[in-house]
Amino acid sequence: MSFDVFLIPSSASPPEAAFERAVRAVIVATGGRAPKGDGVMQAPDGAEFELYGGSMFALRGLSPGICVVIFRAAARTNAVIVPTDDEGGSLKVKGTTGKPPTGAEPIRLVADPQALCARLDHGYRAWGAFADHAHQVFNPPPRPR
Repeated sequence: MSFDVFLIPSSASPPEAAFERAVRAVIVATGGRAPKGDGVMQAPDGAEFELYGGSMFALRGLSPGICVVIFRAAARTNAVIVPTDDEGGSLKVKGTTGKPPTGAEPIRLVADPQALCARLDHGYRAWGAFADHAHQVFNPPPRPR
């Protein structure tokens, strides 16, 4: 199970193919690795994440390097950041342009990758607690004989 973070295009975002190329270019420009196709990528600090379609980040960990990649990718593509957490709404990199899609409200601004990490941390921790609980429910210990 992953904690998913989506980059959702705004009215100023490039077309889909250019959007995906821009996200991959950010990964490489920050010092990370972005093999071709969907799958496992590496942030500049060595943390791994999965990327699907250039817009879905499947996280099994949250690191400063991952936050740098997501922040810079959102800035470069003028996308809003939508984490799958219980807070709702979206995050927008301060200074980006474009109108967010309908339903993205409320919009909260993030000024830098550290602020993004702070915003994502609560949802990531909640996801971790849920994932631990789900693992225990679906993988109970064997019954004594």
